Formats: sequence, structure tokens, C-alpha cells
Amino acid sequence: MEYEEFFEVGDDETPEEEENIDYESQAHRARNYQLELYEHAKSNNSILVLGTGSGKTFIAILLIKHLANELRGDFPVKAKRTIMVANTVPLVRQQAKAIREHLGGFKVAQYDGSMNVDSWNEEKWLQEMRENEVLVMVSQIFLDMLNKHFISWDQVNLLIVDECHHATGNHPMREIMRHYYSLYHTLTPANTPRILGLTASVIQKKCKAHELTKLFSDLEETMGCHLITTVHHEEVLKFTTKPREIVICYDNQRFSPLSDHCKTVVSKLNSMMTEFENKEFDRKEKKLLCRVLRNIGIAIEDLGEWCGSQAIKYEIENFEEEAEEEVTDLRYLLIVIQARLEPIQKVCREAEVLYDDLEPYMSHHVAKFLELLRLTSQNCEIYALVFVKTRATAFLLTELLKKLQSRGGVYKDINARCVVGCNAGGRSSSDIARSCRSLAKQTETLNAFRAGEFNVLVCTSVLEEGVDIRKCNLVVRFDEPGNFRSFVQSKGRARAEDSMYALLVGPDSKLPGELELYRSLEKEFRHVCRNRAHPLPEEILKSFNDDLLPPYMPSGLKGPRITSASCLTVIYKYCDQLPHDRFTSLAPKIVVREVDELFVATLELPLSSPCKHTIRGKPMENREWAKKQVALEMCRLLHECGELNDSLMPLKKPKICEEMMKSIIGDDDEEDDVRGKVGSKKRRQIYKRSVCEAFSTEPKTVGACYLYRLRLDHAVRVENCEKFDGDYSLGLCTGQPIVPATFPLYNNKWGQIKVSTELVKSFSLSAADLENIKAFNKFLFGFMLDIRSEVMEQSEESEWRCLVVPLLNGAEIDGSLICSVVTSDQLKLVMPSKDARKRFVYNECAYEDAIVVPLYKSKQVYSVYRVTKETPSTKIDSKITKGLNYSEYFKGKYKLDLSEEQCMLECRHVPAELNCLAPVPEKLKKRGGEHPRLAPELCYVLPIPAHLYFQACLLPSILQRLNGLSLASDLITKIGQMNSNLQGTLYEGNRGVQTVTRVNPDCTRLLQYDWCERAIRDALQLHPSGNLCVALACKDDMRFDYFNNVVVPGHNSALAMDVPILHVLQALTPLKTMDCFNFERVEVLGDSFLKFHLGQLLFLQYPQWHEGKLTAHRSQFVSNSTLYKLGKRIALPSFLQATKLAPRESGPAPGFSVKRTVKETLLQRGLSHERWHCYSPSDAEDSLDKSDCGCYDPWAEQSVPDKMVADSMEALLGSWMLSTGLCSTHHLLLLLGFPVHASVQVPRTAILPHLNDDQGNADRGVLRLYHHYRLEQLEKDVLHYSFRNKSFLLQAVTHPTFTTNKFTDYYQRLEFLGDAVLDFLVTGHVFAAAGELSPGRITDIRCHFVRNDTLAHACVKSGMHRFLQHHCPTLHGVVNIFVDLVERESRNGVASTTESNFVPGATEAHGPSSALNMENDVQSLDQVEVPKALGDLVEAIIGAVYLDSDLSLDKCWELIQRLMPDLKNDRNFAGVGIDCVRLMHENVVIENQEKFNDGGLAEFRIKVKGLEWLTGRGKNLRTAKQAAAKLVLQRLYGDKWATAGK
Repeated sequence: MEYEEFFEVGDDETPEEEENIDYESQAHRARNYQLELYEHAKSNNSILVLGTGSGKTFIAILLIKHLANELRGDFPVKAKRTIMVANTVPLVRQQAKAIREHLGGFKVAQYDGSMNVDSWNEEKWLQEMRENEVLVMVSQIFLDMLNKHFISWDQVNLLIVDECHHATGNHPMREIMRHYYSLYHTLTPANTPRILGLTASVIQKKCKAHELTKLFSDLEETMGCHLITTVHHEEVLKFTTKPREIVICYDNQRFSPLSDHCKTVVSKLNSMMTEFENKEFDRKEKKLLCRVLRNIGIAIEDLGEWCGSQAIKYEIENFEEEAEEEVTDLRYLLIVIQARLEPIQKVCREAEVLYDDLEPYMSHHVAKFLELLRLTSQNCEIYALVFVKTRATAFLLTELLKKLQSRGGVYKDINARCVVGCNAGGRSSSDIARSCRSLAKQTETLNAFRAGEFNVLVCTSVLEEGVDIRKCNLVVRFDEPGNFRSFVQSKGRARAEDSMYALLVGPDSKLPGELELYRSLEKEFRHVCRNRAHPLPEEILKSFNDDLLPPYMPSGLKGPRITSASCLTVIYKYCDQLPHDRFTSLAPKIVVREVDELFVATLELPLSSPCKHTIRGKPMENREWAKKQVALEMCRLLHECGELNDSLMPLKKPKICEEMMKSIIGDDDEEDDVRGKVGSKKRRQIYKRSVCEAFSTEPKTVGACYLYRLRLDHAVRVENCEKFDGDYSLGLCTGQPIVPATFPLYNNKWGQIKVSTELVKSFSLSAADLENIKAFNKFLFGFMLDIRSEVMEQSEESEWRCLVVPLLNGAEIDGSLICSVVTSDQLKLVMPSKDARKRFVYNECAYEDAIVVPLYKSKQVYSVYRVTKETPSTKIDSKITKGLNYSEYFKGKYKLDLSEEQCMLECRHVPAELNCLAPVPEKLKKRGGEHPRLAPELCYVLPIPAHLYFQACLLPSILQRLNGLSLASDLITKIGQMNSNLQGTLYEGNRGVQTVTRVNPDCTRLLQYDWCERAIRDALQLHPSGNLCVALACKDDMRFDYFNNVVVPGHNSALAMDVPILHVLQALTPLKTMDCFNFERVEVLGDSFLKFHLGQLLFLQYPQWHEGKLTAHRSQFVSNSTLYKLGKRIALPSFLQATKLAPRESGPAPGFSVKRTVKETLLQRGLSHERWHCYSPSDAEDSLDKSDCGCYDPWAEQSVPDKMVADSMEALLGSWMLSTGLCSTHHLLLLLGFPVHASVQVPRTAILPHLNDDQGNADRGVLRLYHHYRLEQLEKDVLHYSFRNKSFLLQAVTHPTFTTNKFTDYYQRLEFLGDAVLDFLVTGHVFAAAGELSPGRITDIRCHFVRNDTLAHACVKSGMHRFLQHHCPTLHGVVNIFVDLVERESRNGVASTTESNFVPGATEAHGPSSALNMENDVQSLDQVEVPKALGDLVEAIIGAVYLDSDLSLDKCWELIQRLMPDLKNDRNFAGVGIDCVRLMHENVVIENQEKFNDGGLAEFRIKVKGLEWLTGRGKNLRTAKQAAAKLVLQRLYGDKWATAGK
């Protein structure tokens, strides 16, 4: 076939210059017609009508420059913004690029749905508008901004509407103008924006010539502008397109009749179509089903047999995307169609193998198209754009061209790809991710086409308008243009010189006749668009009278609004925000019925919404308006009940009740200038170190002083240990009473020492005695703590004001010893001169029970063990000295002469370590050696006995421990004084909380640091369950009628909240202090209790809240941020024992403080607190250690991370619970301010509240479903528990897709409750059974047994999964795959290896790999998904049992043990994997981390100092992070990574 055979129409002249717009040159030389229209637009709202490629955008840029003065200044006070809206994402990006390139001094930004702008709040948009002056966006985004009142019209100086011919019907462009004119009367001329419309085709639909005037007027009235085009038409033609128009006719004939297999395919498709058309589906669902089948039939009829085969493959591959967007029932039907099409596709694949030549299997339509390509490519290098009607056709034609190219021959140079549209405005995150991928692929393809990487681009209408592509010399309309706009726009794509515009038409097409009309319309534009009058205001307002429903505007005209056009979108977005799993697509149920020739709609939201009743709308004239009316009414109700935010959009996250938070944390005045996230480990602050009142109050000469004896006894001796026995003992003189206690201390040379405090008397001090005692303390602590006089001084500003005194015979202060110390030559530790040594008189009695300091070496302290008979001339019994005597040895080593008139002293080292709070590990204990010999004349003798000095060495530890116990007591008192208004106001009757009293332990009984293990053992002995939490719940035979009215048989209605102070002290002591106890273990218990108890209280107190809102509130209440703020509210950071006892660096130093001038200097220089004790004024500033440890006074202050405060709060709850039981801990929450004070009742039924009026029918309905689905078998065979109220069980097995159950909610609320109960009980069991395991390992084990895959295995192995009620085929398929695999593992004897947060530990046996989410190497992609619904079912059943049994933890624990028998045996704990993320955070400092998840394989990257970026991969970010963490640990710790930190 030659070109002459074509039916050719149109002018064959070619334009003189055919090129894209060159803005660079136009910046200096605008065209005449552009200047003409620009001058008009400066003073008038206009719609510029110019052809494709004529430079409309350049005119808009000139207008932006003209109005640029209004963009300068601070937005929104002094400046305005220019807005440009377009219809598609590619247009937005293209226009933004053009404006950005040619307005270099302007800040230009672009916005589309793929940026997730739907989730942006007002603050985010305000930031964007402050940072950018010109904003280019999709029209729907700007409409949303207006409706949400993120921007107002008086903040816009210019609105540019690209392709404004779309402003018809309900299009966002028209709704923008509707919004504008609803406020037009409120705008002053100065605040009214200029409006500029751009279009190449005013007409959006098919029309006749006489309809032009009406269509033009409609667009003008909508835009509030008048149409204008240039009088310089001939100049415009030089820059616009004018290709040859060619019409190619094809017929319906085939090269060969349909093959037998193809006839079979068509027959089956027709029968399936008839079947579905006759079924009673929703009209929308039926339409979609038939479309799927019809697409395949059309492909066979219109494209041919080969393309029909590919169409089946295409539709099957797209089922998943269709199913995700539709309702559950439709998803099932699509899967049915897929199952039927797969065998048909198999037949087609088998037949395709036999196709030697594809031509007989093409339609005449395709053959003509291919012939056009072939002939054109023979004459010139081809760059073709092919427009088709549907996405499917685009894919099929592209696949055909690729197939032909691969076979070579005449089509070997035809290289084809396709571009189709994508929806960038999806509601869900998956929609947005999918649109991002589609847009990225689209952009990549267009760039490749511009670069010439391929030469045929098949596309849908997405490329008709505006998108910048390369010059094409052939544009083909494979399917006919639908209207004049489509004709003009697609024709405008042929921009190359001597280009051709070809239209393929069928035998019955009316297009040849319509082409004449299109040509006449083009000519008519030139005349009609000149000298048009501006529409009158009343005409404009009248044009918007088509809206039958006034918008919902709770704040008035100038506030946010929901319109009839946006109300359905708001409802669907709201439903999508409700909690649901991926198998559930929550959507409103809207039913429209015809009543008396009008239409009435009813709307019902998913059960998880607080608006559970059905809304009935008003009668409307058609179905669409009926839906809009009822949706608008529902929007109003949602806003009134707090489900929509102030911008009238669904809450992204459930709104946390501010009043509830305020009751916990008070006024949140947290400092923002502290680096790090509030409540995190990185955020550290400096707090004052609290000193108890007894130690911070100085004894006075007026009033009573308190004298305490410190009694020291050896509890456990070591061999040859020093003795404390003697005439003297130490006493404490305080201005206030202390909390007496008896506790152990530890020293590697002295063994275990029992310290007890005994009140000797209350007395008065004279002024002289007080001064002497202070001098004694200055000597004692100055020497013992090696206090540098350059740094510290004895001062009244010291926080420690207690005084240490020597007691004679434990009863009286020995004034003579004090005086001897005060009058002695104190601390003259300098070597005496030679003459002074000659005057030395040896007195053997002076060295009995003495402490000596050799003056010839660095400061070391010795106790005299005995005075030997050896003299300096005695030979030393040592191989090292080689027969030297003492005189020769000292002379040779120290250049010192010894007098013979003395006996050598056999001495022992006095331990330098003054921290005796914790036992010394055996491996750190030093072995005893030979006792050194010292010469008396070279030693300084301390003026106090050795046995008293030994006691003094324990003073820092004694003071630290007594201060900690006193602070714990003070904290209990402080908590008891909080919220004193609780009594009699928040309780029914006269019940209240008894005043909290401190528990002073019997001071003669040794404090038991292992009280935790003892408490566990005692609790378990009292209850047969074997679960610590169950035992503690029953500790006082307690039962909850109302949570705040606790009935304790045999007790008063008030419950005393008493807890031993040691237990509270443990909650104040972190691991870093290296004390013999810390809060790590009890923190685990407190964390679990807090989540459980607040979870159940929220569940009971707010029955209308869905699971998402319950979770959000509980998460907020138990978050580190909240707990930190609560801790700070009660001054917990100051009570914390956050600093390891280092007596010489930061320990208690009674009477001493840092010199004020020195403190100011060190703070100014930023010297690390670790170096303050050794600072010297002579140190150069450059030599100071300015580390990141913090600069503060270590004796008076401490640095505390926010997370430590939060952890301590949890530990406080754990200690309280372990000491007093659940009841008292509940009241502790009350005193701390947690909002758990409203009386709540345990529900007796799960039947929905609105069915209470017909309770009898509801009960019968529940029983009917109970029997129909054989739930009695679930009770009997699986649970071994019979429900008193069957509605709880029915709710527990109801998946959100199970619409048959109209009587109860679905299981998600019960799942929330059951999760809390399960976590609490498993924690109680593991905590008690874990023995000496670390808190981290306890957490790992707990997480293992409560995670989804463990529960899913338990569900399948118990057979519970058979009773899950749902209407979701996809879930059914996933569950079946999982069940089959679990059963196969059981048959093969393979241990369950399931999805996990963890990786296998060092002790875990690595068995054979299974197909189920093996995580021996978490870097690999998991193969089988563990259905979350199965784990949810187990948790929901536990929650149902808990409610039905009147909140019996015992009943729930019995059920849990039956479902998870592995939990009973603690030997199974060793096989539980290690949480690598936890282990990494505990032992590694992370510099940076990144995460990537584009919908495929997730990646997590971690940067650690000294290592390169390490990357982990997994099916989701959670597993990817585990993989990366494991790599970090392996690189740092090698094969022993599992024991890192131990």
C-alpha cells in the first residue's frame, strides 16, 4: 500500500519554523502576540486561547514578574503568593521547571499527590509558603488547601489555571472557582487576586457550531474571565503545529478465521459475562467484573488473536491492584474470575508456540497501523507517538511491537515503549507508593524518548496535554479522538518539520464528517475569542447555582469547609484511617433507595467508628445528590464527635485527650533548647544531687542535735583481715533524725561488713565543740579523700552538712582525740630534713594500732601490722635485694640514710578503693603478698587509731547508702502528698486512699538486697498458678467491683500503700552505678504492669473507642516522654542515684564544696566533670579535657538522661507491685496522676449498645450464629472454657470482613485487651522463671512468646484457626498456606522457625531450613507470610475470657498455658533468639542510620564509628533493621556478638 491510497484531508503546507519554545531567547525578545496578550492580562482576568507550542507559559511568566512586588516580604504578613494549578502531575513538573529556569530570582516549588501532601498540616504548608514564592500544584491540592483553610484568597496575588478548559462539572478547577466566588464579596480590590487561564482548546466535549457561544460563556462565567486570543494569527502559525492530516480506513475483516482454541476462549468469556450479568451484585461491582471480561473480548475482536492471548495475561496480573482498591466481596469475585481465566491462558500459551507468522493472528486494524509504521520508517527516521484509548491497549500494542522487533525483518528498527496515566491522589500509603513508582517509571520513559533511546511511544490521553516530549514526525490516533479537545491536543504533538497526523477509522466511523466540524471550529475560534465582554457578577454567581447542598462551615465563610464535592472523599479517607489489617478494606456502606420518585440514601460507617448508628439522608432528585447529602451530614457528625480535626479532615492519628495528659504531667513547660528527643537516651540534663534533710542540715548550737553510732561488725571475714575492734567507733552528728538501717558493705581485704545505725542521744553542742568537730572533719575527709585545696574548701555552701565524730566506747564523743587531731601538725606530708631526722626519737608505742604514710614515695597509706625486731642493718630476706640490708637498700634506691635506733615496721596496704557498696568479683581480688617494711623515721603517723581509720574508709559508702535510703523514704512521702484531693472526691462513698506512710525497717535486721527473689518465692508459695502476676493479683484476696473502690475482705475500705524503702531505693538505682542492686529487672515488671493496667482501664472506661485510639492513648501514657515528664514532676531526677560512687572524684564530702571562683572558671572553660578533682590553676587551657561527658559540679550535680528517669518510673511501679500487689500499685498510679480515677464497670455482654432496645432478638441472634458456626466445639475442644455470655466469644472470632455478624463489634478491641493481658502474664511467668537471666534476655523471651508468629503457631496447632469467621478469600488463602506448612513441619518433626524480631542466639540449635520465614539469616527475603489475623484471634480470645470471667487473670493463664505448652518449661528459654536491635543499642553508639522501603525489599543502613555503612535487607523495615544490627554486632564482637556487653 502506498501513501496515495490514503484518504488525505487538510492543507499540505508546512510551517516555516517548527520548534519548541526557547524561553532563553524570549527573555529578551518576546513575540508580538505574546506582548499583546500580556498587556491585556495585566489589567484583566483573562483566558488566553493559543495553540500548542505558541508560548502561553511565557506570557504567564511575564505576568508573574509584573506582580513580583507583591511576593516580597514576610508571608503572610506583608507578602502574597502566586499559585499555578494544572490537571496532571507531568504538567505540574513541566511548568514548575519552566518557571524555575526563567525566573532565576524566584523561589519556585511543585506539589503533587506522590509527595503525600494529603497528610500535611497547616504548619507544614505555612512553612512551604514562607520558603517559596511561586507554587505549582495539581488543582485538587489547591482546592484541598482552600477547603482546609490553609490558605486564603487575600494571600494569593495571581492564580494561573493551566488547561483551564477542564473547569467543568465537578472538576477541581471549577470547585476552586466556586470557592473563590463564595468569598468574592468579602474581598477588597487590593486583596482580590488576578486570574489567568491558559488553554489551546476551549471546548471539552463534542459539540456543534451553534453551541460554541454557550460553551464559551460557560467557561467565562466559571473562570470569571473573558476569552482572548491574538490578532496576529499569522505570526502564531509560525510557532504552532500544522501537520498533514491523514485518515486511514480499516475494516473488521481478518486475515484468517478464528482458530478453534480462540473460538473456545470467546465462548467461555461470553458465558462468564452472561453469568455475572445475571447475578445480583451491586451495580458498580457488576460493571467492574464485566469490564474485565469485556477488555479481553475487545482485545481479541479489535487487535487479534495474539493480542487477545496477551490480554488474558494482562488482566490476571492486574487483579491484585484492582482487588486492593475494592470491597471484600468484589475481591472474592475477581479471584474467581482469575481462577477461571488461568486455564484459558494456558491454552493460549500452548497455541502461541505454534505461531510462525503473527500476521494471520492480527486484526485489520492492527495490520493497517503496522503498515503505516513500516512505510514511514522506510522513507525517513521515525519518531512516532501513538494514542490509544485504554491502558490495556497501550500495553498490548507495545508487547506486539516488541515481539515483532525481536523477530527482525521490516520491523527490526521499531523500538517501542508505553506510557499510561497514574493516580497520584490515592488515599492510602500503598496508593501513594504505587503512584510514586508509576510516576518515576513514566518520567524515566519520557526522558529515554527525548534522548532517542527508542522511537515509538504508545500512550493514553495522559500525553495529549502540555507534557513536553521530543519532536515527533508521526502522530497516530490508533483509536479515534473522543472530542474536539482531544483532536486538537493530540494533533499538536506533531511538531517536527514535515510531520504527519494519522487517524485510523473503522468502517462505521463518523470521524471523517466530524473532522470538517473540527476544522471549522478552529477557524471560528479566531473570531469568537476577540473583543468579548467580561461576564457580569450576577451571571458568574448564577453559574454556580447548580450545587444543591450548602457546604458545612462550622467556623463561617472564612474557615475550613466540606462541600458536596468533597464530602464523600472525606468519608472514604476517614474510613481508611480507621485501624484495619491489610486484608480489610474499610469503606462506608451507602445504600440508595427510590422513594416517591426521589432518592434517599443511608450511610453506615465501619463498627470501629464511634458513629455506629445508620444515618438516613433527605430525599434528593437523583442518586448522586442523595449520596452527597447523607455524606455531608455524616461529616458534620464526625466533626462534632471529634473525629475530624480543626481543618475538617480525618485525624491521621487519634487525638490524645489533653486533659488526661495534663493530669499526669501537669503543665508541659519542657525546655526545647536541650539537644535530643524528649524522653530519649541522648537527651541529658543536669540536675541537683539531692541530699536528705538529715545530712543537709548542720547541727546547731541552738536546738537539738542527733548523735548516731555507726556500728561495724564482720559478717563474713576473710583470712587475716583487719579488725574494727577498739575503744573508738565513728558517730554521725546530724541536725535532723535519719532513717536507721542495717546493711552490708564489702571489701576485698575486710570481707563483708554489717553496718548498723543506732541513735545514741539527742544533745546540744557548744560553739567551741562545733568548731573543733568541723576541724576534725576537715582533717579526716581532706586526707582520706585526697581533697585538693586548689579545688575545694570547707564551706557553708556544702550540700553535706552532717559531721563525723569519734566515739569512745560507742557512747560519748571523744573530745581529747578531736583536740589532738586539731592541734597536731596536720597533713605535713613532706620529707623532713636530715637534721630533723637526726632529732627523731623512736617510740615503739606510737606505732601500735597506727596508720602511717611513707614520706619518700607517692601518697600511700599503710597500717602497722607489727613492730619487728629488725633494725636497718638487718639483711632483707628477699632474692630481689640480693643480700642487702635495709640501710643499703634505702641508700641505694632513695638516697636516704637510716638511723640504727629504730625497728622496722611490718605494714599492710590500706585499700585505696573506698567504694564498698557492692561485692568485689573473685577475679578482681588481689592475692596477698609479702608485707612491706617501712622505716619509722621516714613515716608520718596519722593522729587517729588504725581501727578508727578503717571505719572512716567506709564512710563514703555508709553516707551514700544512708542518704539513698532516706531519699527513698522522702520520695514515698512526696508521692503520698500528691493529689491530696483524691480522698472523698474521686471515689464513691467515703472510700479513699489512706495517707502513705514510710516503712522504717527494723534497724537491727540486715537489709536483704535479694528481696526481689524472696518476694517472688513468697508470692508463688501462696498461689498454685505458678505465675507471679496472678499471685500478686490475689495477694490480698482482692477483687475489683470498681477499679477505684477496692474491696479487701477483712480490711478497711482504704488501702495502705506501704512499701519498704529498700525496694524504692532499688527503683532509683541504675545499672551504671555498679551497685549490688539496680532497677533493670523490676523495670521490666513495671513496664508490663503499666501497659496492662492502663490498657484494661482505657478499654473499660471508653467502650466507644476503637483499637487505634486505645493504642494511641496507652502508647502516649506509657511512652518514655510521658514517664520522664511525670518523673520530673515529682523531682525524680534529683532522687536518682545516677552516679557511681567515686569518693575522691564526686563522693560525699561533708563540709566541702568547690570554690566559687574555681567553679566559675571550670564551667566557663567547659572542663569535663571527670577532671574537676585533679584540676590545677597552673593547667593550660589547651590541656583541659573537654569531652562530651558534660561540664558540671560532680559533687553537687549529676547528668541524667531522660530515658533513665522514665526507666526509673517503671521500676518504681515494678518494685511497688512486687512489694504490695496490684491493688496498691493501682492506687500509686492514682497518686501519680494517671487518669484512671473514673469508676468503670466490667461489661456483661458484647452486644452493640444500639441493640439494647431489642435485647431478646439480639441474644437469639448471637446464639443462632454461635450454634451455626459450631463455636461450642471451640469452647470444648480448644479452650476448655465455657463462656457465660456467648457474645464475647462471637466477637472474638469476628474478623472485620465478617459482615454476617450484626450483633457485636469485631475482634480488634478484644485483641487490644487480650494483648495487654497476655503480655502481662507472660512477663510474670518469665520474670519468675528466668532466674539470673539479664533483663534484656527476659525481654527477648517475653517478646518471643507474645509476638504474632508464636501466637499464629499456637492458633494453628490448637485448631483455633478453623473458627475464625471472615469473608476474605485472600486471607483464606494465606491462612491455608501457613497451616499446610505448620502441619508439614509437625509431621517432619521440624521445630517451628517463624517470623521474628530476633535472630538466633549463640545457644540456639540451627536445624533444617523451612520455607517459613527462617531468620537464621535475616538478610534474606522471607518466603511465607505469617497471617497476623491468627495472632489477633488468640489475643481476642484471651480478652474475651478475661471479660467473661470477671477479669480473672487465673482463667486467662490457664488458657495461655494450654495454647502455648512450651511456655511452661523454662528450658525452652535457651532456644529463644536474641534481639539484635536491643543488644546493639545497649552496647554500641550509633552515629547515623537510614531506611529505605519502596514497596519491595526493605533496606536499613547503620553507621557506627570506625565502621563503614552496614546494610541489612528484609521483607520489611523491622527485619531489615535486625539484619543490619546483627552485622554491626558481628563486626564489632566477632563470633561472640551474642554475649556483647557481658
